[in-house]
Amino acid sequence: MRLLEIIGKPGSASRVSIFIFLLFVLIFESLLQADARKIATDDQFDTLSYGSILRARTERELNALLYLSNGLTGYLSVYHGELDRVKINAVLDNLYARSKHIRNFAVAVGYKITYIAPRKANEKALGLDYTLVPDQWPDVKRAVDSKQGVLVGPVALVQGGSGLIYRYPIFIDGQYWGLLSTVIDMPSFLAGAFGEMSSNEYVFAVRTKDSNQTFYGNAGLFKDPRAVLIDSDVPGGKWQFAVVPVKLNPELLFLWVIRILTYAISALLALAAYILLRDRANLAQQAMYDSLTGLANRRLLMDRLDQTIYRLQRDENATCAVFFFDLDHFKKINDRFGHKTGDIVLMTIAQRVREEIRASDTVARLGGDEFVIVIVERKNSTYIHQLEERLRSIVRKPIEMDGYDLHVDVSIGLALYPQDGKSTGELLKSADERMYMNKQRTDIEPT
Repeated sequence: MRLLEIIGKPGSASRVSIFIFLLFVLIFESLLQADARKIATDDQFDTLSYGSILRARTERELNALLYLSNGLTGYLSVYHGELDRVKINAVLDNLYARSKHIRNFAVAVGYKITYIAPRKANEKALGLDYTLVPDQWPDVKRAVDSKQGVLVGPVALVQGGSGLIYRYPIFIDGQYWGLLSTVIDMPSFLAGAFGEMSSNEYVFAVRTKDSNQTFYGNAGLFKDPRAVLIDSDVPGGKWQFAVVPVKLNPELLFLWVIRILTYAISALLALAAYILLRDRANLAQQAMYDSLTGLANRRLLMDRLDQTIYRLQRDENATCAVFFFDLDHFKKINDRFGHKTGDIVLMTIAQRVREEIRASDTVARLGGDEFVIVIVERKNSTYIHQLEERLRSIVRKPIEMDGYDLHVDVSIGLALYPQDGKSTGELLKSADERMYMNKQRTDIEPT
């Protein structure tokens, strides 16, 4: 019976259907999220693998260039005392002719460029004093101070254009002697490193990590949430790759299709539950509530009174009052004004009584013009007797109907637990008998 009451409450079907919808969406979404995470992990692994190949190819090309520079630096360190201008120029020209991606080699004695190959198109660089070039001096000084090779760039070149510059200091007997600068041609180097890595599946960009200067690709890729970032160590710094998939994984698109279907299925299940519960609620309403007034019917009244008596058996300081009342000469209203008017009178009286009693009390219609009120109150309370007088007052209040004021009187019988009965049947019988004992005939005339 309690379950039927809950189902019969307004809005319960809507709340349950919403809960079912959210529950199934949550279950499906958790499964889909797990699949999405797996797909994202696989995609990230594939992207990382592609990026690792990019890094390996870049490091291979770069190491080949740096190997030449380091070898030349070693040669100059060992044979510096035997070198003259002709011999150094010959060595530089020969090395340049056999190398790739090199724009030029420059040897500075002290900090001034003394030798350069090829000389053609690089004459402006001859005699250049690094200490007088603000854009290049900090990197030159860093290489000398660290006694290690430093790769910088892209750098704007004095002779025009730009390139990567690998600067390697030359020390003889612990004393700084000079500097070898290897200028790497950017287009040629990048073509050698990435020429075979064109792909319809990925795009990438490369930047120097310390300065965030992007020298290959779109700098915006580094802000893409899908980007996989890979660091690569270069002499004196780091480069960073950003690799981004070009297309959305078809499996993710499939997951969105599944997600839409699961939402639709969840909605259908929620709708089915709503229809079922709504029908059950309607049946419960019919089974427990009076269809005309919306008050509890005899079945629900008996159940609530049984529950009330059960609770009172454990509380000696409380009592239960049962008011049994009907409308005097109600039949005359039906006979004179019709059953429609009689129904309006019953609904009006029911609404007045419902507004008068507390939410914890029960008012029921047994049928016809018979009503029962069940209240629980502390013993010796004046509320019970005050309620009886208020019931008489609200029932006797005129009811306006098509320009007429209908006057209705009421007969009330009161029974108290436990002195007038200890069971539902005994209390209702006692209240009914007292109602008939107090019943007075009243005339109802329109005014």
